[in-house]
Amino acid sequence: ADLRKVIQLFIHLILIQANRSYRHVESEKPAVGSSVHTLLHYKKLVAQYFITKRKVTDYAEQMHITANHLNKVIKKETGKTAHELIEEMLLLEAKALIIHTDLSISEIAYRLDFTDPSHFNKFFKKLSGVTPLQYRKP
Repeated sequence: ADLRKVIQLFIHLILIQANRSYRHVESEKPAVGSSVHTLLHYKKLVAQYFITKRKVTDYAEQMHITANHLNKVIKKETGKTAHELIEEMLLLEAKALIIHTDLSISEIAYRLDFTDPSHFNKFFKKLSGVTPLQYRKP
């Protein structure tokens, strides 16, 4: 079970890295302004800035659209809110740091730009169902 969790996390890390470095071939780019284009642009921005930018409005401003429009597009394309995608990325990064580093939970919280380790613990437990320490234990 532990090996399976490690393999799943490793695959997630590979996907995160691939998402960060992915470049579309010019002929495969979706039309600018299309829902798919907006989703891909948003995911790329989130992959780059999710640690320091947690508000959907930050991304909407950068994309020159309203937060409401961004939320509608993301919800339509993924079934999730734009904020949920930010939280998912943050949770994946947190899980990777918990499993693959010897950093304390507090150090991880600060590295992920949480103002307080207790906020990180609440965030992690809300999304994963367990505390960071429970997640780390074999």
